[in-house]
Amino acid sequence: PSHGLQVETLTVLREKARKHLETTISDQRLLRILDVQNEYAEVPFLFTVSEGCEFRGTIDRLVTNENNGQWIILDWKSNDLEKKDPYRVMEENDYHLQPACYKWAVEHILDEEVGELYIYFTDGAKLIKSHGKENPAHIVKEMVQAVNQYEADRSRWVQDLTQLKRDAKDCTYCDYER
Repeated sequence: PSHGLQVETLTVLREKARKHLETTISDQRLLRILDVQNEYAEVPFLFTVSEGCEFRGTIDRLVTNENNGQWIILDWKSNDLEKKDPYRVMEENDYHLQPACYKWAVEHILDEEVGELYIYFTDGAKLIKSHGKENPAHIVKEMVQAVNQYEADRSRWVQDLTQLKRDAKDCTYCDYER
């Protein structure tokens, strides 16, 4: 089925997906990381950060480094990098934060150390070590505080909902209409 896409568009998308897959499965750097006994794909996690606040997600790849026993986290990105610097794309999209959050989750849940964090851009086979300097625990704490402050101010809710209603447009993806 075409799902409403033109044949030419589907052909381009299929070719791009095939190219990304071929490049990824033949990338020797990536294969060395994944050549381990303990490798897990699409690892879901969930833990309570504070009362009423859960942290959940899915880690693309979680593997152990057989040399030191530490975990390695690998996050796939399928951005179109044509004529773009992958390092700049990482910074512009805060991609370092995601593996840092995964590291926080793994260390919190397993009580084991995560050693290396990687971002892998499937377009062009760009494997980049993430610095993981972000502190997800601090970021989440700030978010919980902001939510609690927002919840405590009912007048702000009414103001925001009124503004949303004024700014609302008909949804192009479903049957919602104002």
